[in-house]
Amino acid sequence: MALLWALGQCGRKDLSSGLKIWSEYMRPLLRLRHYTRFVVTYLSGLLKIHASIINSGNLSKGPRVIYPSQYFLMFDTIFNEATTISKESQKELLEQYPTIKKLAIGDCSTDHELFPEFLRRLDDFLQLPNGPTNYKSEILASLSQCVANNPIACVSHWQQMYRANFYSSSMLLGYLDANWSTIIKSGSLKEVSNLQIIFELLSAFKEYNDSCNSQKDGLTEASKSCKSLLKKVTKDLDGNKGWFPWKLGSIVLLAMIVALVNKDVQRKGSFEKSSTGLFLQDINAYDRAIEYYGLGSSLYLSGKEWTLVKLPIYYEVTKENAGPFMNNVLRKIDSAWVEAGKTIVYYFGEENEYLPEIKRKLTWISNEAAIIGKNLYDGSCGVIDAITAYTMHFSKILLEFLKETYEVIRICIQDIINGKIDLTDVYNGCQKLFQKAVFHSRETYEYAKNYLTTQMK
Repeated sequence: MALLWALGQCGRKDLSSGLKIWSEYMRPLLRLRHYTRFVVTYLSGLLKIHASIINSGNLSKGPRVIYPSQYFLMFDTIFNEATTISKESQKELLEQYPTIKKLAIGDCSTDHELFPEFLRRLDDFLQLPNGPTNYKSEILASLSQCVANNPIACVSHWQQMYRANFYSSSMLLGYLDANWSTIIKSGSLKEVSNLQIIFELLSAFKEYNDSCNSQKDGLTEASKSCKSLLKKVTKDLDGNKGWFPWKLGSIVLLAMIVALVNKDVQRKGSFEKSSTGLFLQDINAYDRAIEYYGLGSSLYLSGKEWTLVKLPIYYEVTKENAGPFMNNVLRKIDSAWVEAGKTIVYYFGEENEYLPEIKRKLTWISNEAAIIGKNLYDGSCGVIDAITAYTMHFSKILLEFLKETYEVIRICIQDIINGKIDLTDVYNGCQKLFQKAVFHSRETYEYAKNYLTTQMK
């Protein structure tokens, strides 16, 4: 004890030397009952003496106080070997761990070898029958820090270790999925390039998971977590592409244009005298605009009239014709259920004469069911015929329109190449194409309206 005390005195002046003495000479004696208290007290006292220097952050500017190899020895001691000492000493030792981690690896953004070492330790831990829970939790937290703060090094090592450390990787994927909202706040993952690297890594993991045998340990958890993480990373990537709300901005812009045109028309007294109308007249598009506006207005009024006037009538007709049919179906089903119940009661009440009665009841129920089935089949056939007729007609019109569109575009391109037409001809051709599209749309609308009217009658 006196020798340990003498060795530890240099730690009062030099924190690095004190930690080295503790890890090399005092740490191996931790589980010896007569030395446990001294070893724990020395470490807590050493960190307390240098607390002001540690909290100031000046140590990060000089040489390292604890190197990763030394840190992992202390890590195993605090989370694994210390489980055999008293609860009081164990608690005091755990309280020193955050400071040791801060001095050794910080936020896991510097050392590239931290991730593979933590992943190997997690793999070894999972092979133990009863390992300490806080050991596993700290390893997963440190691995997530590596992913968040040093993604390039993490991806480089993880893609090489994924197959050999599959079960531990599945647990890490689950931890990342559960804590992604916190991990994504890291400064490194706010860069689109780093987030894209993580996305590509998860995509490669997903492909491997899909090709694995379903009996592999951890495959279900890995596949589920991988798919969930891919959705979250994709959402974050889409969110980083641009902050401007283009959809809302487009709607606001359209509303502003309509308001300006309306204000212009009110100020000049008519659309023809407005600035918009004069501009359309200058480019020889005024008549076309008026024609298309009239057509659109006519379609709108027709649709409005059909919705407000015709649709309620059709609804009432449908209700009047289909309502009794459905009520009849429900009555038949209810009657069949009641008769079946009576038959069961009769069977248990009159066991000597149950066969003829059951046969009669079943015959009646089957006849009623056949009638109901036939009515349902006839109704469904009518609906299918209507849908088929409308679909065939619409497909025919669409096919004709596409053929005409293809022919017009082909001739136009060929004429442009041959120098037979200029931009004015192209403009006129586009107008004709648009007129045909409007004509076919109106024709489809009229056909659907007339067909529905005929069927409802």
